[in-house]
Amino acid sequence: MTVQPAFGHLHPVVPLARALAAAGHDVVLASSASFSSQLAATGLRWLSAGIDWLESEPQAAFPDITQYRGLAGKQFILGEIFSGRTAAPMAWDLLASAEGWRPDLVIREPWEFGGALLAAKLGIPCVVHGVGRWLNAVEVRDAGSVHLQSAAATFGIDRSAALDWVDGDLYLDPCPPALDVPTVRPKPPHCLVVRPVPWDTSHHAQDRVSWPRPGGRRLIYVGLGTVMNRRPGVLDAIVADVQRLDADVVVTTGPGIDPAELGALPANVYAYSYVPLSTLLPHCDVVVCHAGWGTAVAALAHSRPLICVPLGSDGYDTAAQVAECGAGLVVDSIGLATGAIGTATQALLDEPCYQSAAECVGRQIASMPEPASIIEDLVALTG
Repeated sequence: MTVQPAFGHLHPVVPLARALAAAGHDVVLASSASFSSQLAATGLRWLSAGIDWLESEPQAAFPDITQYRGLAGKQFILGEIFSGRTAAPMAWDLLASAEGWRPDLVIREPWEFGGALLAAKLGIPCVVHGVGRWLNAVEVRDAGSVHLQSAAATFGIDRSAALDWVDGDLYLDPCPPALDVPTVRPKPPHCLVVRPVPWDTSHHAQDRVSWPRPGGRRLIYVGLGTVMNRRPGVLDAIVADVQRLDADVVVTTGPGIDPAELGALPANVYAYSYVPLSTLLPHCDVVVCHAGWGTAVAALAHSRPLICVPLGSDGYDTAAQVAECGAGLVVDSIGLATGAIGTATQALLDEPCYQSAAECVGRQIASMPEPASIIEDLVALTG
């Protein structure tokens, strides 16, 4: 299984990886060297491959990214980094590893193309494990088509211009209907639905944080993930707004940010660098986040309504669908200083329609086949 070096790429595929390992299959995760501790935390075998970088700190490996902002920055990441600069180095390293450990199947997430190159070169099946909507796979392939064609030609892959090798032999669709959107290029016919199972490093020491607190107050969770958490001033503004509500607030700052940077906090606010959401979400009433897929789908799997403050990537699409299905509200990041977060959060606490809509999405997710149930389909691809 190949993943780009970020929690948002790794965590969605871990439940299937662990299910395969539990069924007796030999599973190896591959990503960059600097991401090795996160791979190790899954309890699975892993190897370092490709360019050494972290998506949370892209400028360290790709300093020219600082020239791009907004949509141009997204296109640079999709087309230049994911499709151009990281795909071939990952594939070359994996080919070298395959001389001693030859895989029967490659599973990759939509933004990692080294696995696709490996599978096409070796003539073995490749599965694309979706993260979010099919739209994500469409966007990155379209943005990087020129680089992908060039890489395929370098590896001697037939019909490289058609890019039919990119979609692989099977697409695993983890998107509940309420969060899906139509696309110009339809989903491939070789497609299986799989439940998006929230996963986190629940063995972490802060798993011992106890919720709910005495007194039975409403509980609000605030977090901006592991990449968007570095946006200056956003988390501070959100916390300053929601702390005035009659509720307890749990804030996670994410990697690279010390909770002490939030300054002095009132007694109803609890700040940590990390708390496993699997232990926290069952006790929450509202989740305030950047609408990243991992956080949003975990909240909805627990039937928790959302305040979405999209900051980039696929967050805008996720936020729009959350609002469309009635499971939350969207607050633009430029309006944070106006008190909009506090007002929107209070609305979710007061009006039961948002909770009802979140429960509807939660039922959709619960009805999707769990990862262990599709293992026979994956094995069948290997012949």
